[in-house]
Amino acid sequence: MNSFFDEFVNASTGLKEFIENSQKALEKQYLREREADYEKKNKERSKITSSSLENHAASTYMKEMFRRFQHELKESGAYVVIKKKSNAIYQHYEAYKTTVQEEYRKYYVLIVIENGTITCACRKFESLGILCRHIIRYLYKMQRSEIPKQCITLRWMVGGNERVGALQHKRPKIGNFLLKGIC
Repeated sequence: MNSFFDEFVNASTGLKEFIENSQKALEKQYLREREADYEKKNKERSKITSSSLENHAASTYMKEMFRRFQHELKESGAYVVIKKKSNAIYQHYEAYKTTVQEEYRKYYVLIVIENGTITCACRKFESLGILCRHIIRYLYKMQRSEIPKQCITLRWMVGGNERVGALQHKRPKIGNFLLKGIC
């Protein structure tokens, strides 16, 4: 406790100055705590599970994409993944909700063994660049601790914009002249 007040008071400090400096010390401590709360809330990602897959996603994805990943992670818990076919070229899995096992509610996850490509019939990764709940469930079944590199879109990664650079915009050309006033 003495070290806390050391920078604000000394042996020659009067009572009035001691009270003023004590107030400053408490305010400074309050600000430190507020900064720590801000850092925790805005820098660290709050997790819904303690899985290594979610930890990897938290350190990999930008804040909004991590939130979307968490939604898919939460929804993946309702799915079961079973192996259907396997050969030297690919592995074929079937994902379905545990409550409904109807034919039209099944999703197919395909893994190409040679390059590790993972695709799903819902095509969410191909269209949005984020893993679907079916692939996440497959990764859990295989006890993966990290999201495969092929399943991470660079633009959704932390610092992805710095790696890719700014998007280049060129004005469209029609014939020999540029469109003016439109772009």
